Amino acid sequence: MVLQMDSKHSAKKPTIADVAALAGVSVAAVSQVISGKGRISSWTAQIVKDAINELGYVRNHNASTLRSGKTNLIGIVLHNISDNFCAELLDGVSGELEANGKIPLFIQYGKDGASLENRIDLFLHLNVDGIILITPYDVSDDLYIRLSNTPTAYISRNCHYNKKHHIGPNYFNAVETATEHLIKHGHRNIAFIGGEKDSYSRAERIGGFFSALISYDVIPHNEWIIDCPNNQRIAAEKTSNLLTHNPQITAILAYDEMTANGAIHGIQQAGKSVGKDNYIARQIALLCLENIPDTAITNLTCIDFSLKEIGMRAAQDLIQQLESHPGQPNNTVPKLILRDSA
Repeated sequence: MVLQMDSKHSAKKPTIADVAALAGVSVAAVSQVISGKGRISSWTAQIVKDAINELGYVRNHNASTLRSGKTNLIGIVLHNISDNFCAELLDGVSGELEANGKIPLFIQYGKDGASLENRIDLFLHLNVDGIILITPYDVSDDLYIRLSNTPTAYISRNCHYNKKHHIGPNYFNAVETATEHLIKHGHRNIAFIGGEKDSYSRAERIGGFFSALISYDVIPHNEWIIDCPNNQRIAAEKTSNLLTHNPQITAILAYDEMTANGAIHGIQQAGKSVGKDNYIARQIALLCLENIPDTAITNLTCIDFSLKEIGMRAAQDLIQQLESHPGQPNNTVPKLILRDSA
């Protein structure tokens, strides 16, 4: 069927009544086609869609919001959209939300708490259905209380087991798994490099490291646990110095990709190489404590936290809250990606 629009339709913004008149159906039928609710034949639905396209009708979102009390808008507040941690999370969050008919809105905030509060105020003013907060920092109790009446899911680098609707990477279990892998392959002299001294996530990693060592009766060496800023040159210097003064070390756990790349150069500066053969060639096993792609320098064994899956689970948790079926998201299980370096 070819639908014609008479001249009166071009004089004003088309309404749902105009669509109904052009399609020859009731306003109720048009509303059911637009909302996807009700029992409408495919033939009728197609006529309505043709009329909508012919008229250039745009649904009045504000009016539908007033009727349903829902906007389908989800506010996503994050610290740094260019950060690798956030980028992979957003892939999972946005994909899951869109698959459930939600519209994700993204906004960044700075380090200060006022900036975060302002962003949340903006989303609340926009009447979003829910909020997903992605942050490298701890969320204050005041903010939890403030958002208690708004469906909210939280993602952070630190895994808070006592917080509702919170999901994040479990660094303790990840490093415990990585350390056990090295011990089971004959390593007893294992060093840990990277992270700032006052970092909670570093403390959680070191906790997993010590837990594995103690479980296998391996004596921890505190002097082999080296803090390091996020600087490749400094990581190289500290790695070289550590291996030069402690030649018995056969394996290194690197805090993150930057530290791992610096450690590679430090290992070489100490006259050693990266690899598995610590008995004959005196290679140093190197394992990175975050997921990184294969590099041109070497294939690094690493930990995969499946950040995309964490994002998907946070979005699923929020949708369950919106549907009045709240639960508690389960944290993902970290996996080892075995490559040539360990």
